[in-house]
Amino acid sequence: MTWSSSALSDVVVERSGTAGVCDAIVQFGNTTGPRTIRIDATNGVNTKSAFKPITVFGTTGPSARIISPPQGCARTFDQNATVPLRASAVDPNGQALTFTWEDLRVIPSTPIPVGSGPSLSWGGPHQQGDSTLRLTVTNAVGARSVVTTPLFFAIQN
Repeated sequence: MTWSSSALSDVVVERSGTAGVCDAIVQFGNTTGPRTIRIDATNGVNTKSAFKPITVFGTTGPSARIISPPQGCARTFDQNATVPLRASAVDPNGQALTFTWEDLRVIPSTPIPVGSGPSLSWGGPHQQGDSTLRLTVTNAVGARSVVTTPLFFAIQN
């Protein structure tokens, strides 16, 4: 499958998922207004296309997305694995952004700091179980975007 947007400022990130889930994300650029999202699917012989008209409205703060591990797609890692973290964010006013990563494994009201920056490697919790990774992106005036993704850490033999 191939995804695209009619707006040149949009970024489409294609990724693999299970049973068609989490196949692509669209990071809308700094332009608002109408655009068309297109998906092309082929079986090697025939190609089918689907189009979805949408309208993007402006925001007052940053817009963030976790790219790796894919946001919203539960992923399983070895409990001792190093997990690559990567995010994408834009601010409608072009302000500088800070990225803060946290592990919500223990108690959501007591997050465990993981690191900062749009890209880093996390050593993981080194224990088996469910976790939620939280990314907070903040601009220079304090407006922020908060996104999460589920993770599971297992004992691998």
